[in-house]
Amino acid sequence: MKKTYFIFLALCFICCSSITKLKAQEETNIKQDTTIKAKKDYTKLFNPENGKAIFVELQSGKDENKGTKDAPLKNLSKAIEIASDKDIIIVSEGVINESFILEKAVKIYGSFRSDFSERNIQLFPTLIQPLSSTSKAPLMIFTKDVDGLIIDGFIFDGGKRNVYSKTKGQAVGLQSGQLIIAPEKDENNRTSPNSPLFQMLPSTQGGEVRIQNNVFVNGSKYGILASHRNGSIIIENNVFISNRLSAINVETSCRDKFAEKCIDCVVSRNTILFNWNEKSEEKNLGTALQLSSKINYYITYNLIGASVSAGLDMSEKLSRDLIRIDNNTFFANKQADVLLNENGRGIKKLSINQLEDIDFKSFFSNVHEIVKNLKIDKQYLNAFLNTIFVDSKDFKRNSHAVLWRKALKIPVRKRRAKKSDVFANWYSPEKASLLFGNEKKRGAQMFY
Repeated sequence: MKKTYFIFLALCFICCSSITKLKAQEETNIKQDTTIKAKKDYTKLFNPENGKAIFVELQSGKDENKGTKDAPLKNLSKAIEIASDKDIIIVSEGVINESFILEKAVKIYGSFRSDFSERNIQLFPTLIQPLSSTSKAPLMIFTKDVDGLIIDGFIFDGGKRNVYSKTKGQAVGLQSGQLIIAPEKDENNRTSPNSPLFQMLPSTQGGEVRIQNNVFVNGSKYGILASHRNGSIIIENNVFISNRLSAINVETSCRDKFAEKCIDCVVSRNTILFNWNEKSEEKNLGTALQLSSKINYYITYNLIGASVSAGLDMSEKLSRDLIRIDNNTFFANKQADVLLNENGRGIKKLSINQLEDIDFKSFFSNVHEIVKNLKIDKQYLNAFLNTIFVDSKDFKRNSHAVLWRKALKIPVRKRRAKKSDVFANWYSPEKASLLFGNEKKRGAQMFY
């Protein structure tokens, strides 16, 4: 009887092992199929209707080439120069040490392997990363035509042009000190640029704009600062990390003074973290998204956390009939999840859970909780919490500072421990790209 029983257990073990192997193989096949499907999709991308694809290979291309897949250009600036509004530009992995001023709408897709066979921003990133010696302007700025604009698959990094202190704001594991902002200067009389990573000027003409699948990191003054006259601006599936003042600030340059609504603004599936205030000693600003009047907002499926001030800044008097806030997760925003203008009677600091009775156009399935699966730089997070979350309430068991540390197995800081003084310190752009695909459905998803 015992012998039969042990044989039965052995058979069960073999069966379970086989099932586990089959499941593992099935998952591998699914991943392979996904990659194959993604590659097949490039055929349509590489053959735009009524236009052509212009290829840029940053390592071995030549500007004398025709810009085909087999004979790519060397520089993105050359591709932009020759592109029409029907063309698309495909850019390989590599680093671009220049900034761009554009008067026309372009469609640009980055983070392709050098042979254009695969696309993966974590493996084959295309970085727009000007040096301090080359430009103080925005990394990309649009001055006129933007209708049909698509910017997709780039890492916009201001870290190489920023100026960081060698003495203030040093912390364990961080590779820079505090960000230096005017009027302060370093020992070489330098300060950080007073410009955003991406900008659309009020002179732009309006239309449909898509900013998607990018990383905006180390912005010394906003990640995106966009003024849009009419139409729509879609900011979708991006990662925003360590940006000063606000990650996203969209305004309208609409000339109709009596219009209730001028543009649509979609902010969807973004991961927005470490939103820094104006100056290290001041706690104003430092928000994920600043809302403005005359804009129809769709704010959905975002992960919004680690703001010095708040997740959403609605301190301006707004028409709530134009605001949809659905399926977002808010966490570890120091002052509040939302700053809300009470119809001219002052500004309220509220948790997202306290907005359920506010009469927005739509408001549902928003939560106030720590996201445990984020592939965050733990040492950067620890330094941020040690600087910003130092009040008595921040040491309670249910505080987000304590819960986030516990989730990532970071030692909980003792109340009397020395406070850090980090401020918009440099964050690795490569580590920022790891935040794609951390949380199913919400936040930035992985793309190919």
